[in-house]
Amino acid sequence: MNRQQGFSLLETIAAILLLAIAVAALMRVASASLNLTDKLGQATHADMLAQGKLDALGIAEPLAPGEHEGRFDKDYRWRLRVLPWQDGELPPDAALMLYRVELHVLWGDARRPRELTYVTLRTARRGTP
Repeated sequence: MNRQQGFSLLETIAAILLLAIAVAALMRVASASLNLTDKLGQATHADMLAQGKLDALGIAEPLAPGEHEGRFDKDYRWRLRVLPWQDGELPPDAALMLYRVELHVLWGDARRPRELTYVTLRTARRGTP
């Protein structure tokens, strides 16, 4: 008696179908991972731009009270609000003034913009913004 052993056509189709489902699931995970990596890269770039803006404020750029806005480049823009800090602990004749600085970095499309917000205090000599 000469019997051949092997897989039936149904078993082969089932194995290929199972493999296709697994590959599709892995592709979705890989796509989501790439999307998150891209978003993280954008946020990191926005953070570096914001840190540069905050570092230059009061040194290379004047620390002027009010609201200001501008663009870093074609994709990233910023809004800055500078207000005198009012906590009452500084004597009125102090040589320094405290300012509350709020920086918003925005990017992305107009329908779903992404934003990072930074709030800090900065000092400046009284009489010079």
